[in-house]
Amino acid sequence: MQHTSVARRPLSRSISNGIHCVDDIEVVNYHAFDRTGLTATASLFNQDGTLQWTRETKLDIKEDQTVACFPLEQPETLSDTYFIKLSLTDSDGKQLSDNFYWRGKEDGNYKSLLQLPKVSVCKNVTVKKTGKEWLIRAVLKNEARTPALMLRLKVAGEKSGRMLLPVFYSDNYFSLLPGEVKEVDIRLYDADTYGEKPVLEVLGFNL
Repeated sequence: MQHTSVARRPLSRSISNGIHCVDDIEVVNYHAFDRTGLTATASLFNQDGTLQWTRETKLDIKEDQTVACFPLEQPETLSDTYFIKLSLTDSDGKQLSDNFYWRGKEDGNYKSLLQLPKVSVCKNVTVKKTGKEWLIRAVLKNEARTPALMLRLKVAGEKSGRMLLPVFYSDNYFSLLPGEVKEVDIRLYDADTYGEKPVLEVLGFNL
């Protein structure tokens, strides 16, 4: 099973591979305080992006605690490769953590992903210089009917096309389901731009 996720956070969901290949959705709290009113959601999507199964539950969790939420079901309608989307939100609906997995019915076999059609990801990018830093905000939306896999954001010089480093991303290397939108904040120092204006490029498995 392969997956992409945001950077590790003290509060997260995970898939725990149990005995007899029974999967359980768990929430792990590494914080030094309790949390209440959380919602854990798991959804299964076929390779074509159609929803096959979803379930959510409310929970409270103490510090340094792991809570088992519910088993991950696997309906017979799943495609040879399918996707697992996990989300954890607080009582106000704010997302705390987000994971995306792809799994093959045959363990380790993802050949069917080669059949994914090319998709278009709409990007709305703002770039501004503030003092000694450049700040970039990107709003990305998958406007296709199928998932956009393994998206990678890259900042380059506007004229040379040279990749600029170091660059600090709030998120990177992620996938987007049909209609899904993600906002990413990016920061880099002007001293690392070689005098060029930075521009954002979006690469992906099936772009």
